[in-house]
Amino acid sequence: MGTKFKGQVGIVGFGYIGSVIGAVLAEQGYLVYGVDTNDEIIRQINAKTCPFNEPGLEPLLVSMIGKERLFVSNDFSTLQNCETVIVTVGTPLTDEYSA
Repeated sequence: MGTKFKGQVGIVGFGYIGSVIGAVLAEQGYLVYGVDTNDEIIRQINAKTCPFNEPGLEPLLVSMIGKERLFVSNDFSTLQNCETVIVTVGTPLTDEYSA
């Protein structure tokens, strides 16, 4: 890669909350590993489409995946070298998608 990162961050639960946190941390210079058990979310994000209705999120996700700053899978072993792991599973949302 050759790029100097601020650190490695893992995010467990790459839904509405985890994907936003992950994309922003990647943009800020962290190497981010998102893990989710929902294969459809993983497939869509890795296909560079955003399964969530969040303004500005899709272009940011696509950019960070393209720059190899953000990786999403169902492989929890990708978290083993992360200095920090954020857990964002089961975040209840309102009908307007507010946490």
